[in-house]
Amino acid sequence: MSDAAPTRGRDRLVLGLVALLLLPPIALAARQLAAGLPDITVGSDPALVELATLDAARGRQLLGPYSRFGFHHPGPAMFYLLLPGYLAGGRTHGGLLLGAVALNLLGLAGVGWASGRLGDRRLALALLVVVPLLVARLGPAGISSAWNPNLVVVAFLATVVSGAAVGLGATALLPLLVAAGSLAAQSHLALVGPVATVVVFAAVLRLLSRARPADDEAAAAPGSGWAVVAAAVIAVAAWAPVVGEQVGSGRGNVTRIAAYLAKERPAQPVEAVFGAYGRAAGSWLVAPIGAAGSGRAAAAAGLALAALQPVALALAVRRRRRPLEALAGVGIALAVIALVTIRGMASPLHEYLTRWIAGLGVVHGAVLMAALLPRRLEHAEPERTGAERGWPVAVVVAALLAAGLNLVRVAGYPSWREQAEAPVFARIGRAGAAALAVVNCDEPVRVSIGEGASWELAAGVVLRLARERRTVGVDPAWSFMFGPAHPAPRNGARLLVCEAGPGCLAGETLWQEEGVRLALLQKPG
Repeated sequence: MSDAAPTRGRDRLVLGLVALLLLPPIALAARQLAAGLPDITVGSDPALVELATLDAARGRQLLGPYSRFGFHHPGPAMFYLLLPGYLAGGRTHGGLLLGAVALNLLGLAGVGWASGRLGDRRLALALLVVVPLLVARLGPAGISSAWNPNLVVVAFLATVVSGAAVGLGATALLPLLVAAGSLAAQSHLALVGPVATVVVFAAVLRLLSRARPADDEAAAAPGSGWAVVAAAVIAVAAWAPVVGEQVGSGRGNVTRIAAYLAKERPAQPVEAVFGAYGRAAGSWLVAPIGAAGSGRAAAAAGLALAALQPVALALAVRRRRRPLEALAGVGIALAVIALVTIRGMASPLHEYLTRWIAGLGVVHGAVLMAALLPRRLEHAEPERTGAERGWPVAVVVAALLAAGLNLVRVAGYPSWREQAEAPVFARIGRAGAAALAVVNCDEPVRVSIGEGASWELAAGVVLRLARERRTVGVDPAWSFMFGPAHPAPRNGARLLVCEAGPGCLAGETLWQEEGVRLALLQKPG
């Protein structure tokens, strides 16, 4: 038998594992579309994400997601990338969730594509076995979440794997690296350093690869001009709004970010840093038992994986496996950058701030697994032992189990139409309807927001008015959250959202439930 047949068989195995990886998000999207996309009325962060996506549809969103520290994350890429799904879904929140599923599906497809172009089948198989566990860690709720801490996890993983492949010569993956890296870095400030590290690592590795003869199967043919041009176009399109906003405003968002980073703040304790890193990096390992993101088991697993990366790198160097060297090397560099990033974060150290490290933990796991897989799995020798012949079977079984776990979770996940009937969504819907009932289509509306949790409902009211093409703005004190596209108008109607009590008595009550009140302070006209 020729060597070509086993090679084709292993290529088909990689493609089959990619198909299994993509099956759960495809099933999730199909199930939600079959149930029908509901017009959910939301509040809090989901409302702000949808409001920014709505502003993107009108071509006026120049900032990234807001931060509680008074600035916005670096750029608006996520809102424009969510836009096709949002528009296809009739500008409903269900369409926004569909856009998130589509983005994660594309990201997972990118991971699968990049895995196959690394030039090391053992490494590709390892990645395609462990990545479904990351999908399990996110769950159907995370895969369909348009919230930036969830949306960047798969994008960051795609950035890391495609960066290693580009460094090894797979120029065709350069557009993926730029697109995924831009999405991750613009949507979460903490990822600017890690994404920059991947880009620099890929550039240095590419220079070194040109001066070093290949020892493994070639990752790709020499560079393609179309890929370079496409990557340049993507980079310009992604970062032009960031540059335009900074240059065009008196005090741009980049300036605000720099001012925040320049402030002195207490460093996080070392034990808190390693604990946060370990819990995030190991969360995908404990996801099948429903303990993702918390607990000592996840922390111990994540720290053990990180600690064993130098061993995997040494094995890769000894066996002259350049793709494994590359992914292990970038993983170690990113672990250091992540620890430094966590140490500089402000308290409290919420779990969602480090959720992106789950993608790095998957890289750690794949690198370690690939380092331990039998070397003959890469070749076509007929004299392989029984254990070596059993590895492909074990890989397929593991992938089937992971895909089955994800499909079971998709099947048990409530449809968005069912979720739309939740009392909290109905409550926000009633408040929005009360606001619409008194607001004229042609007049601007100013929404004033009281102290406490009333801003969460106010976000839903502002979104509901904006959906109906009302010109709506908020008080200057809240502009950092709602963005410059919604300044306070000088005339028109004025609404107040506040927590019911002695300090919330002004105006005519339009709606009041569960301690929150919507009042009309100034009538239209």
